[in-house]
Amino acid sequence: AARGARAFSALAPSRPALRPIDSSGPEAKEEEVEGRKGTEEEADGRAPQMPMDSGAYGPGESPWPFLSPLDEALSAYTAGTAWPFHSGSKAATVEERLGPGEPLAPLDVALLARGAAELPGGPERDLAFKRLQDPSAQAHLPECSTGVLSVLVRGLGALPQEAGCSDLLRRAAGELVQRRPLRAAHAATLLSALRQSRGDATLPVVASAPALRAAGEALAEQDGETLTFTEVTAALEGLAALRAAPLDPAVDALLAVPAAALARHLRGGAGVGALLTGPGRAPRQRGLVMRFLAALRPLPEVIAQASMASWLASLRGIRWPKSLPAGTSEEAAAAAACVIARCGAWSTARGSSLLMQALKRDLASREEVGAASLTRPAAALWLHALAQAGRSLDSALDGPGLSSAPEEVAAHVEEALLGAAEGLAVEGRDGSGGAAVAAHALWSLCVLGKTEERGGLGQALLASLVADNPASFTAETWALLRETRQTLGLPLADGEADAKAEGEAGEADTEAEAEAEDSEAADLAAAFASQAWRRGIAEAGAAEARRLEASGRLPELLAALAVGQTVGEAALADVEERVPFGPYILAAKVGSHEVVLDLDACESFPSRALRRQQWEALVPGMRVAEVPLAEWDRQSGTLRRELLRRRLLGLADAAEGEEN
Repeated sequence: AARGARAFSALAPSRPALRPIDSSGPEAKEEEVEGRKGTEEEADGRAPQMPMDSGAYGPGESPWPFLSPLDEALSAYTAGTAWPFHSGSKAATVEERLGPGEPLAPLDVALLARGAAELPGGPERDLAFKRLQDPSAQAHLPECSTGVLSVLVRGLGALPQEAGCSDLLRRAAGELVQRRPLRAAHAATLLSALRQSRGDATLPVVASAPALRAAGEALAEQDGETLTFTEVTAALEGLAALRAAPLDPAVDALLAVPAAALARHLRGGAGVGALLTGPGRAPRQRGLVMRFLAALRPLPEVIAQASMASWLASLRGIRWPKSLPAGTSEEAAAAAACVIARCGAWSTARGSSLLMQALKRDLASREEVGAASLTRPAAALWLHALAQAGRSLDSALDGPGLSSAPEEVAAHVEEALLGAAEGLAVEGRDGSGGAAVAAHALWSLCVLGKTEERGGLGQALLASLVADNPASFTAETWALLRETRQTLGLPLADGEADAKAEGEAGEADTEAEAEAEDSEAADLAAAFASQAWRRGIAEAGAAEARRLEASGRLPELLAALAVGQTVGEAALADVEERVPFGPYILAAKVGSHEVVLDLDACESFPSRALRRQQWEALVPGMRVAEVPLAEWDRQSGTLRRELLRRRLLGLADAAEGEEN
């Protein structure tokens, strides 16, 4: 931000104006300019213009210090004929240089957007926003090269919503979507622009379906181009923002292609492991690492790719920062914890340490400013992480390498987390993230056995969801409701809700309070039986089945089940594939051993924590053996068959270093 401020303040009357370009500069400088043509031609594809004499500036100085090296190269060769990159401009003040009387070339608009994103609040930033809002900024978009459009979309995507540049972003992204061929970097820029939402903060500014198709095609092409970790993280954040929007089944199906392709650009799980191990040794990467993990939470398709779950599960001893890194939030920290819990790395990756730091920050904030720093969405995600990790509230802060938590912090766990859930149920969710927050809290309370706490938190949260408009529910909300209805005993079809409500009301007609409770229960059951809820839950099941097939792990498991092979005292026989039990599809049922294999291929948003409590009722007379994706990908060949043998016989997994 300071670099951007210096760039604009340098144009003020109190500072010298930009020095004129000296086309007769030293030959060495001309050779340097010529050497940079490759960068410009690769990014823009237009003929070089106006070589700049960088010798007019002192050592280490730049005419535009807010620009990256690539942007500076673009400005040196392809700038238009107006401010801020042409010395011939007669405007003297910032107001004049940003005024409508000074037309900007498309590249100038793109770089102005990049510079405005780095400016702190102030008059210059407001002037830059006003200039970008001018209709003339859109006039030459069709003439822009793909590289300039990409720079413009990237800059506009980094601007806050109050900048008022949504229309320009939508037009620029719409133009970029139509260009062919698209490079991987341009596709990542398109996906990152999905982070920008409209005024209602639910739908993206950029048309999502065309952007997903174009990005999926570009990223799927193996042309040798690689993306940086920062570019991939921004693109994943765009996809995660799309998952936070109301469910559109067509868009949700398109999302899987670019999500899987981005995982390949990370060089699979090995590349992710190298980036995540030891973030304490690279302090500047801490915020980026946390943002990356947070973006993975609503994208199980990415976790299922390229052994990523196995690598995430193998994380050891991550040094989490005590204070939140710049550019992150409490919600991002809690979402990162959900990912490591989903992959079974809560203990080894020191998830308890991450939670302890969040609780300490919350206590300090309550004491210093009288307000909690742990927001309700963050608290709901922390409950979600603990539930997936199989931790109770009492053992939330237990972990390897951790000394006993301070008494004040340990006592604050229940108040901070359950108190936030109670606030969601009693006071509503205004500004707290919508129905997905309540769904996270409800699912977690079901796993932890806390639905009856504080006067019936579970029923209160479900009642608040029933009162919501189901058209606003996200894909993850429907997936969580699909699982919680089994635990809450509400898998009712049409007509059953009314019959059950009438029977219960007849038995309790002497107690007014009991009648009210029965009426509320009937309303909840009727919601699950309504057409909108049944359609949303059915779509959640269909999407989970698509992700399971797309992962490719199910055929691998079925191939490893060699029918006729002796396992224990019996040969494998009576094997059925893709067997439905209740609302779920399990991988295989082995009748000869009375075992059902449940392959967790990260096709579902949460872990199997809640389903484990439901198997006894859904699969009577048989044992359900879970095969986590992290363990499956860690093995190959005969070791996978050994893993299945242990599951079929109910044996514990081999300890590390133990010979099979």
